Amino acid sequence: MVTSERSSIFIGAVGFVFVVAATHPAVKLLTTAAIGRPKTLYGDELLYEDEDGVATEQTASAYTDRVPKTILYLASIVGFLTSLGLSVFASLRPEKSLLIESWLTALCWSFLLLQAAAVSLERRSVNRFDLGIYSAISCFSLAAAICLENWLLTRTYGEDPIHFLFTSSQAITAIVALCACVSLPRRPDVFRDGYAVDRQYTVSAISRYSFAWCGPLLNIAGLGRRLEIEDLPALDSLTSSNNLQQRFHAMQKRGKLWKLVFWSHATVFVRQWLLTLLGSVMNFAPQLCMYHILQLLEKRQLGNSIAAEAWWWVVGLGLAQVAQAWVEAWLFWVCWCHICLPVRSQLSALIFQKTMKKKDVRGSHGAEKGGANRDIPEVVRESGRGGEESEPGDENEAQRSRQGAINLIGIDTKRVADFTCYNYYFLQTVANFVISIAFLVKLIGVRSLLAGLTVTVLSMPLNVYFAKRYSDAQDNLMKERDRKMAVVTEALRGIRQIKLMGAEGNWLARIRGVRERELGQQWNVFLADTALLFCWIAGPVMLAAVSLAVYSILHGSLSASIAFTTVSVFNRIEITLTIIPELTTVISGKTGSGKSLLLASILGEADLLSGTIRVPRAPPVHERYDHKATKDNWIIPSSIAFVGQTPWIENATMKDNILFGLPYDPVRYQKVIKACALEKDVEMLIDGEVTEIGANGINLSGGQRWRMSFARALYSRAGILILDDIFSAVDAHVGKLIFEEGLTGELAKGRTRILVTHHVSLCLPRTEYAILLGDGSVEHAGAVVDLQRSGSLAEIYNHEQDSTTDKPDERSPESSIPPGLGDDSYERPEHVDAAINGNNTPRTSEREAEDKKPTTPRKFVEDEKRETGKIKWEIYREYLKSSGSVWFWVMAVLAFVGYQSMLVGRSWWVKVWTGSHKTETVTAHHGSYYYVQKKTSSIQSADGLWYYLGIYVGLSVFLSIVGVLKYWWIFRGCIRASRKLFDELAYAVVRAPLRWLDTVPLGRVLNRFTSDFNIIDSQMATDVSYLAYNILQVVGVVMAGSLVSPYMILIAALLLGICLHYAQRYLPGAREIKRLESNAKSPVFELFGTSLTGVGTIRAFGKEDEYVNRMFSRIDDHARALWHLWLFNRWMGFRMAMVGAIFAVLVAGVIVSIKKIDASLAGFAIIFALDFTQSVIWMIRRYANIELDMNSCERVIEYSKEIRIEDQSGLDAPAAWPQEGRLSVDDLVVGYAPDLPPVLKGLSFSVERNQRVGVVGRTGAGKSSLTLALFRFLEAREGSVYIDGLDISKLKLHDLRSRLAIIPQDPVLFSGTVRSNLDAFDDHTDAELREALERVHLVNTTLRDDYTSSSDNNINMFEDLSSRISEGGQNLSQGQRQLLCIARAIVSRPKIMVLDEATSAVDMATDALIQRSIREEFKDSTLLVIAHRLSTIADFDKILVMSDGRAIEYGAPRNLFEARGEFWKMVIQSGERAWVEELVLGGHD
Repeated sequence: MVTSERSSIFIGAVGFVFVVAATHPAVKLLTTAAIGRPKTLYGDELLYEDEDGVATEQTASAYTDRVPKTILYLASIVGFLTSLGLSVFASLRPEKSLLIESWLTALCWSFLLLQAAAVSLERRSVNRFDLGIYSAISCFSLAAAICLENWLLTRTYGEDPIHFLFTSSQAITAIVALCACVSLPRRPDVFRDGYAVDRQYTVSAISRYSFAWCGPLLNIAGLGRRLEIEDLPALDSLTSSNNLQQRFHAMQKRGKLWKLVFWSHATVFVRQWLLTLLGSVMNFAPQLCMYHILQLLEKRQLGNSIAAEAWWWVVGLGLAQVAQAWVEAWLFWVCWCHICLPVRSQLSALIFQKTMKKKDVRGSHGAEKGGANRDIPEVVRESGRGGEESEPGDENEAQRSRQGAINLIGIDTKRVADFTCYNYYFLQTVANFVISIAFLVKLIGVRSLLAGLTVTVLSMPLNVYFAKRYSDAQDNLMKERDRKMAVVTEALRGIRQIKLMGAEGNWLARIRGVRERELGQQWNVFLADTALLFCWIAGPVMLAAVSLAVYSILHGSLSASIAFTTVSVFNRIEITLTIIPELTTVISGKTGSGKSLLLASILGEADLLSGTIRVPRAPPVHERYDHKATKDNWIIPSSIAFVGQTPWIENATMKDNILFGLPYDPVRYQKVIKACALEKDVEMLIDGEVTEIGANGINLSGGQRWRMSFARALYSRAGILILDDIFSAVDAHVGKLIFEEGLTGELAKGRTRILVTHHVSLCLPRTEYAILLGDGSVEHAGAVVDLQRSGSLAEIYNHEQDSTTDKPDERSPESSIPPGLGDDSYERPEHVDAAINGNNTPRTSEREAEDKKPTTPRKFVEDEKRETGKIKWEIYREYLKSSGSVWFWVMAVLAFVGYQSMLVGRSWWVKVWTGSHKTETVTAHHGSYYYVQKKTSSIQSADGLWYYLGIYVGLSVFLSIVGVLKYWWIFRGCIRASRKLFDELAYAVVRAPLRWLDTVPLGRVLNRFTSDFNIIDSQMATDVSYLAYNILQVVGVVMAGSLVSPYMILIAALLLGICLHYAQRYLPGAREIKRLESNAKSPVFELFGTSLTGVGTIRAFGKEDEYVNRMFSRIDDHARALWHLWLFNRWMGFRMAMVGAIFAVLVAGVIVSIKKIDASLAGFAIIFALDFTQSVIWMIRRYANIELDMNSCERVIEYSKEIRIEDQSGLDAPAAWPQEGRLSVDDLVVGYAPDLPPVLKGLSFSVERNQRVGVVGRTGAGKSSLTLALFRFLEAREGSVYIDGLDISKLKLHDLRSRLAIIPQDPVLFSGTVRSNLDAFDDHTDAELREALERVHLVNTTLRDDYTSSSDNNINMFEDLSSRISEGGQNLSQGQRQLLCIARAIVSRPKIMVLDEATSAVDMATDALIQRSIREEFKDSTLLVIAHRLSTIADFDKILVMSDGRAIEYGAPRNLFEARGEFWKMVIQSGERAWVEELVLGGHD
């Protein structure tokens, strides 16, 4: 009794200390008010604002906390008066009451009254919220002290009704006050950038810690409304990617990534670990309560009264379940949304930032750390600064590729974030193990535990071995996924070339090859996982079996309290176990001489091995004040604009591509449109200037892409224009107009222009400075006037014309310079102006033009499709059918049912075992219980301990084996389904029409091949397995409860109904959010891929920050979806845990109420009841996961089934077809889509055997569309195309495309070697390949020394067929890529060859050599050549002049020239007019 009194006083004193400590902030506030400083109380009248955002007048007026404040104040008064009354009552009879404790309680209420007063006086909502938290701590401490004191009083003095009434009313009042304290809202709703900010730090504490603030969003989703990303609140400041990267940089630390990540989130990691330790302690609280309940039941069997104490432990069991559930829920929330998500967003943002700053050194083996330093006033880049060589190799090369960078964001950041999320497992494992060992020592003793641990120690090496196998398999799987990603990405980027070659089958085989290797590694992961599952299942099972066996042998019996508590603890152990002056400069030189590399060096995109380059520093974007720019201050002298060798176009409107983020100046804009010859293009495009352009300008012709890129540079504010061969893909007359109106016109005045070009004769007349490169060195450089005096200018000009004829040039150097060179008086004839400008009808006003256009422009790239509602049954059926037959799933169901039956049977056998020491049969009035006891009595006659022990061990072993086999069986089916679904998707995408591939962003397709298949491959199997296990586990729990009383079935059904109610609220929202999250990934990939492609252009324009901010926005959009997905998960999990706690309390309550239930049956029921929470939670969560996983299946099957692939039917072409190469086009009409107008409108012409036909016409005339029609990318609406008498529409696509050859406008190469690009399938000898390279003058045996003698660093890579080609051929110049494509065509020796601007990016001397090679090598082939350079086709057999999809002229060049029609106009407008006329009229071969 004395001990109980001391304990009671100690409890009261501890409660008093907590209340006094929590009163300190309130006392401080009241003291401040008393000395007359009310400003700290009332604050100001401005709208609430913090780092998250600003409140609006509406949200400020809607904010109120009057009700909880009033309740708190009234409850404090009532509690104080009640405690005072109890204290007086206790003073009157101190021998039976807790006198000291009563007065301590009264003092506590007085302090709580002070806290309530402080809450009422404080006017700042956040401070009031904080005071409420302190008051809540006081109320909880007070209520806990009162309850514990009352329990001690009952045990010591028995029940006292009056004292119980007073204390109970105080406890209830304290709980009411506690609820009021945690119901104080923290702040009014705040907004940032027009979006409401997430309400985690807005709502009250009870809403925050019960995850209730997402309720309104769940209600919206539950009504069937489609959620969009705009419906989701914005992330708070702690989770915004911009703030996260700023926090990372603010640390100013260097070191390993994991250390930097830790220090950036150190506070949250500490919080995670503290919650982990608390959770480990709480994890065993229900087992402790169960142990005491079972001990009391054993006492009751001996005739002792246990009612009061048993009910206290029943309540304790419920509270322990609630506390454990809350700690676990909050631990998961911290792990997912306070660590994992911020780390992932932070790393993604940092990677993209690094990408925007890192040099774009394509295909090189070195990389400069930190990228080019552009942050100092004048950058001096010298050799030896920051350059660090890395070892070359396939893996490193792939890592430096674009895909390697995309993988960093798509895969590696998730892996790093996942590790930070789940790192607490290590601490949790140690803590759980230590606590469980201490608990088990108390339960079964040291010897029994050591015997069981011996099994664990002996199995440890096996566990470590399989864990190592699993880790290695995971690493190998990630490598294979990277390889698969690289191959799929390369195939999708080069799909046009693959289709042109008819090589879809070969590439599908290559993709399937890497996929099979990936699935092989995935199977290795599953095997290792299966082995680990066996260790994790068998370990605790055998640990329990051996420990209980030894305990039974040592003690001769096994009580229910020991057995079931030990098994429960062992179950818990189962869970335990990364500046030039202002002038025009022309740089010329032969192909491969280093022109583009020089520009890259100026831009800081190349490694500087020696020497220096001085570049002016452009002001940061935020200091340019673009929105204030006027005509007078438009140009920023130090700013740079760049047009790359491969024009880069965004997926945006034509207008947005030109403005590039700058304000719209209508006058300047129209001048740019005119100077870049885009007026007719604006008229031709369906929606004019607001027509949506696909990524990389996929729906534009080559000339349009170049001119749009140049327009962007011309419109910009840059004072320095760096242009890489902008004339190569435009018609001659258009090139001349661009040069005169754009490059040297009004818009270019006062700007430095650095131009790489092969069209020297066009540019030299208005050039101030010229440079001629040769073999990586400068041959001539200087002012044009000085070069003309020295004779070097003529040499530069002659370099362009050199080798273009077979006869020697008899003209003098002076005569080789065209008339007008340096003469500003040179003018165009009037008829040429008319031809260029068309009619002189003035353009309509911009407003009139806009009025004629549709109000809503057509979308070229459609929004990504997103399903609504439940996953359709067809998706499930398709997946089940892909994974196996009906018998496969029948066997799977039998395996899971058998496992669960044995699991229940093993626990039932423990019940039989622990009840076997009784000699009489106990009969209860419940039917089910009576049956149970009758069965027991029939078994009790069996002989001895070993009988029970042997069956228990046998069940445990068999249970472990079946438990592993069921997972292995499911893994097999999932691998089968993954293979089939991937093959169907790959086939559909590779065989998809070109139009579909052009209009669907690459990121969307890659998202399905990567993220979606990662889920299908890795997660689907485990989720299917665990769903089946959890469903049967719930059934087992209900069955176990029904053995206690049939009424438990009704209770379980009622609670399951509540769970299903929450599930029905959760699932619609989770489905919508998961679909949003899946779709939100694609824009991240798309922007990342697009930015990588155009990083040089972006940096040259100084737009890095703009694109970084754009990426931040897309990362945040994805994070918003992921945040709410996890928030909904926690909302559901927490509520399920509360229902589980109720079920456990009800089961325990029924057990305590029915006096004839023995401890064995009680233990059997309670051990399952404790699993009710986890079973129901995981059942619904796994079902939700299956639905979310099926979202990935849905997206994959959507493409597999809904893409209308190209027609693969048709006739087989004759083996030797085509033999002659005759081509006949009759009234051909084709269009790009059924809803679009035709691009070829009745085109007719014919080509005889071995003829060479040149195709010319203005941009948009239909030249490239003709090639698409010949290869049947555009099917004929009307008319026909015959090759050697066969209608190509009747042939199989593969036969047609593989028998023709084309060298496209945009040369496409694949990663590999020179050999693999020339002969992908090893059909030719090295000698044949080398000969092809010689024919295109990439190697020359007679001049080999010239290629290698100049410098050791300028070795001709084409000399070695095994030289590496990087992804897309990015380590070659544009000209070299075109030449290699021509060599590839020479190797194939086709009868019909199409060249689409195939030599547009090579110098004229090389062009002439190539033309000569083509004439020599393709004498037995029919050539169809599309060219802007008229000299290329001037001596052909025939010329086809196209305009508006029709043939307006067709005949011999001389005849067309003499007819003075459209071809004649083109010749006289050409910058190479004299030479073309000589070819046409002179009849050169």
